[in-house]
Amino acid sequence: MASILVVEDRLTDRKLLSAVLRAGDHTVIEATNGAEALERLRHKRPALIIADILMPLVDGYELVRRMHEDPELSAIPVIFYTAMYHEREARALAQQYGVRSIVTKPGTPDSILTAVGRALEAGGEPATSADHKGTGRDRVQAITSTSAPKVGVFAAGEQRLAAIVEFAQAINAEHDPEALLSKVCAAARDVAFAQHAVIGLLDDQQAATIALFSSGLDSKAVESLRPPDLKGSPLAVVVRERRAFCIDQPRDRQPWARQLFGDVATGSLMGVPLATATRAYGWLLLRNKLGADGFSNSDLAVVTALAMQAAIGYENARLIEDSRRQAAALRDAQDRTHFAMAAAHMGVWEIDLMTNVVTWSETLAPVFGLTPAQAPTTLDSFLRLVHPDDRPSFTEHMRLAVAEQKEFTIEFRGLWPDGSHHWVGGRARVAYDEEGRPARLLGVGMDVHHEKLLERQFHQAQKMEAIGQLAGGIAHDFNNMLTAVLGNANLLLDDLEAESPLRPDLDEIVKAAERAAALTRQLLAFGRKQVMQPIAVDLNAIVRDLTQMLRRVIGEHIELASVAAPGLSPVRADPTQIEQVIMNLVVNGRDAMPAGGLLSIETANVTLDESYAESHISVRPGSYVMLAVSDSGTGIDEPTRRRLFEPFFTTKERGKGTGLGLATVYGIVKQSGGYIWVYSELGHGTTFKVYLPVADEAPQSLAPVEPSARALRGSETILVVEDEPAVRQLTRVLLERAGYRVIPAANAHEAIERFGAAGGEIDLVITDVVMPGASGPALLKYLTERRPNLKVLFMSGYADDAVPTLGRLDKDAVFLQKPFTGERLIKKVHEVLER
Repeated sequence: MASILVVEDRLTDRKLLSAVLRAGDHTVIEATNGAEALERLRHKRPALIIADILMPLVDGYELVRRMHEDPELSAIPVIFYTAMYHEREARALAQQYGVRSIVTKPGTPDSILTAVGRALEAGGEPATSADHKGTGRDRVQAITSTSAPKVGVFAAGEQRLAAIVEFAQAINAEHDPEALLSKVCAAARDVAFAQHAVIGLLDDQQAATIALFSSGLDSKAVESLRPPDLKGSPLAVVVRERRAFCIDQPRDRQPWARQLFGDVATGSLMGVPLATATRAYGWLLLRNKLGADGFSNSDLAVVTALAMQAAIGYENARLIEDSRRQAAALRDAQDRTHFAMAAAHMGVWEIDLMTNVVTWSETLAPVFGLTPAQAPTTLDSFLRLVHPDDRPSFTEHMRLAVAEQKEFTIEFRGLWPDGSHHWVGGRARVAYDEEGRPARLLGVGMDVHHEKLLERQFHQAQKMEAIGQLAGGIAHDFNNMLTAVLGNANLLLDDLEAESPLRPDLDEIVKAAERAAALTRQLLAFGRKQVMQPIAVDLNAIVRDLTQMLRRVIGEHIELASVAAPGLSPVRADPTQIEQVIMNLVVNGRDAMPAGGLLSIETANVTLDESYAESHISVRPGSYVMLAVSDSGTGIDEPTRRRLFEPFFTTKERGKGTGLGLATVYGIVKQSGGYIWVYSELGHGTTFKVYLPVADEAPQSLAPVEPSARALRGSETILVVEDEPAVRQLTRVLLERAGYRVIPAANAHEAIERFGAAGGEIDLVITDVVMPGASGPALLKYLTERRPNLKVLFMSGYADDAVPTLGRLDKDAVFLQKPFTGERLIKKVHEVLER
C-alpha cells in the first residue's frame, strides 16, 4: 500500500487520520504544520499528502504553493482536510492550486479511504475543476446544483455555531490569560478561514498596544511583529468605539499594516474589538480570507461573537490569575511568618471569652514541648501547662486585661511533658465584637528560657564580681596587717633564746598569721587580685607531674584516670596557680565520693564557636585548651550549683571546710583569661570544665624551686617605697639586719625626691604595687627612664586591675606577695641583685 504524509496541527484530527489510514494498510508519516511537512519531504517522497489548511507557521495552501515551485514535489497529489463550513473556500483554493480533492471534517473512515484511493489512482495527473463549476447539464443536475449550496451553507452555519460553543467551553476552562489569547487567534482564524490572525493587548489606559499574539505567521514574521500606532488607523475605531471593520483591498502602504505584516500585499482585513461591556482589552485583526476576495458579513458576525466571548474569558482569566497571585502571596506571607515565628521560638494563641475555647498556632506548641496535635483546646487545659506557682498571676493578668481594656506582658514557667519547666514570655490584648464587648483574648508566646538562663548567668557574674571586689579589698588590707604581725613575730623569735618561755606563744602567733595569710591568698585568688607571673605551659606536663601526689591525696578507694590529648596546645598561665586549680578540683571530687569511685582528668583542644558563646555569657569564640575533672560521686542539685563558686559557701559540716577551694579555682581561671562551667546531675556525678585560651608561643620548662637560704646578706643601698607605715618599718628593720642600707619613702613623690638626692647610690628599689597617687609600676617607669638598668622588686597584698600593668606583671619582674617573712624578703632581694 501507499506511504501517506498527514499534515495536521490538531492532535485529535491527526491521530484520527493516521489510525484510519493504517487500518487501510497505508504507511503514515506525521507533521504538525506545513513547515514541518516541507522538512519531511526533503528526506522522503510520499505517494500522497493529506493536509489541513489552517495551521501555524506554514498553512496548507502555502504548503501546496511551495510544493508547486519545486519540480520534484509538484507531482505529489494533495488532499485538503478541512471543516465543512470552509468547504466552498477550500474548493476554490483546491482549484487554484491543483489540490486533488476535499475531505470535510469530521470525515468518516469510508469517505477518507475512498478519497485516498481515488487520489492514488489518478496519480500525478493535475486535478480539474469540471466537477465543481455546476454548469447544469440537465434539470435534475440544475435542481441539485441549486439546492446543494443552500444545504451546505446551512450545515456550515451549524458547524460554525458548534465551533463557537466548543470554543466558549474551551476558554472558560483556560485560566492563563496569555494562553487564552493564543487560542483566540487560532480559533478566530479557523472559523473565518483567514490566512493570519493577530491580537493586540492594550495597556490599562486602553491607549497603546503592549503585547501581540498571532496565529498562522512563520517564525520570521513573528519576530518582525511590532505593535502598530493606533492613531489614524482603523484599529483606533475598534478600540475607541468598539466597532468592527472589513477592508477588501487595503492600501499596502499604511504604516500600521506595514508594522504588522511588512510590505507583503494584503488581500483583505477584518478588525474586531476584544472587549466586554465595561472595557476594551485589545483588538483582533484577521488577514486574507482564503478562497475568497474578502470576509463576509457572516464571517464578521461569527468573529465578533467569538471575540466577545474571548474578552469575557480573558477578563475571568485575569481575575482568576489575580486571585491565584494574591493567594500565592498570602501563602508566601504565611510561610514567611510561620518560618519567622518558628525560628524565633514563638507562636500565637487565642481564647474565646464566651466559650473558653483556645486556639494555638503550630509554632506555639514546641514552646511548651508539645506537638501541634497536643496543643490545648480549652482554657483549663491551657492553664494546666502553666507552673502552679505562676497560675494566679497569669489568670489575674487576664482578668485585668478584660476589666481595664489594656494589654499585659507576663513571664511564666511552662510545664513540659517530662516534668521540667521552661520560661515563656507572653503579651496579650482583648479583641472586641461589633458591639464593643470583649470577645477574644489574643496573645503571643515566646520561648525566653535561654534568655532567662543568660540573665541568671549575668546576675551570677555580677554577684561574683561584687563579692570578689569586696573580698579582694578586705584581703589586701588584711595582708598589710598580717605582714606586720608575722614579720614582727619572726623578729622576736630571732631575738629570743631557744629556751625562752615566750617562744611557744610566739610560735602560735606565727602559725595563726600564716593560716590567716593562706585564707587571704584564697580570697585574693577568688577576687582576681593576686599577682600572676604567667608563662606558656603544657597542661599535660603539669597534670603528669602532679599525678603521684594526687593519688596520695585522693586515697586508694578512688581510681584516678588521666586522658591526655596528644598535640595539646600550650596555654599562658601561672603554673603554680594552675596546679592549685587542679588540686582543688580533685579534692572536691574526692569529697563527693566518700565510698570510692572514679575520678578522671582530661585535656583536649577545643573550639568554642558562636553558638556556644550565645548560650554562655562572657565567652569569646576561639581556640581553647580544655581541662576537665570528673567524678562519679553524688552530684549537685541546681540551687547548690548556682552558688558553688561563692566564697565561704560549703555543703560540708561546720569545721570541715572553709568554702574557699572552688572560689579560688574560679578566680584563678578568670584571671587567666579562661572560663569554668559545671555540669552535674544528682546521682550521676559532676564534671568541671576549664577552658584556657591557646597561647601563641612554645611552652617553657618548669624550673625546680630552689631551697631557701637564711644566711644571705648584703651591703647594697635599697630604696623602700611603702605607704603602710608598719610594713615600711618592718621592711627597713629586716633589710638592715641583713646588712643592707635602707632609704625609706612613703609614696612615689617622696621616692622620686630620695632617688634624686641619693644619685647613683641606689642599687635596688622595693616598691608596693598599689599606693596613693602614682602606683609602683608608674614609679618604676619614671625611674627607669633615668636609669634603664635599675633593679626593682614589687610587693603587694594584691594587684589592682585598674592599673594596666598590674594583675599580670612583666615576665622578667620579681614579685613578693604579702604577708612575707624576713627569710623570703632577703631571698627575693638577693635574687634581684644577682641578676
